[in-house]
Amino acid sequence: MGGVAAKTVLPAVNNSPAANFQLASASNQNKSNDKSSQAFGYAKGFSSGWAAGQKRATREAEAERAVISEDARLAEEARTEAYVDAMDEIQAMADAIESRDALVVDEMKSALMEAALTLAEALLGAELSDRETGAKSALKRALSMNDPKEIVKVNMNPQDVETLNSLGVECPVKLVPDAELDPGDAVAYMPEGLLDARLSSAVERAREALATVQAAEE
Repeated sequence: MGGVAAKTVLPAVNNSPAANFQLASASNQNKSNDKSSQAFGYAKGFSSGWAAGQKRATREAEAERAVISEDARLAEEARTEAYVDAMDEIQAMADAIESRDALVVDEMKSALMEAALTLAEALLGAELSDRETGAKSALKRALSMNDPKEIVKVNMNPQDVETLNSLGVECPVKLVPDAELDPGDAVAYMPEGLLDARLSSAVERAREALATVQAAEE
């Protein structure tokens, strides 16, 4: 009697709509999770890059401010040094004149005074071209003409007063805005009088005096 062939039983495949929906949902969920992870990675990378960029920009800005501040300091030192050197040269000329005879002295007086006035006008123009330097120099001149404790107030151009206040310059006396004064000028007031620290008027008075001397010598 012949043997009976064994049958292979395959697992049943569930092709129902519900089963197919579950498979599709699981696949979509996996894709959604992948996209969320990718988006999170992008966001994290962007945040890190932005923070690094901000730090770099801050460092560059601080470095730039330091360079500007150093340039301003060096420029002011250069102006001061030029002024001191020029005054030393004038003093040297004056000393040389004193060592000569009277005739040579008379011949050189006018040339020396003219050179001094030209230098003063050049320095005046340099100071007034820089509002901060001009304002600080005007205040310094006014306070150096007498003991600051005896000075009641200092009148200055309104722009110069505003500049000094914005710079936070400490002043031992009251600053009074005076529209009649030019930028770079100052007048210090004391109980018994005033001290004229105006550069422009001082140069003009010196030039008028020089013209008078030259006319008398001719």
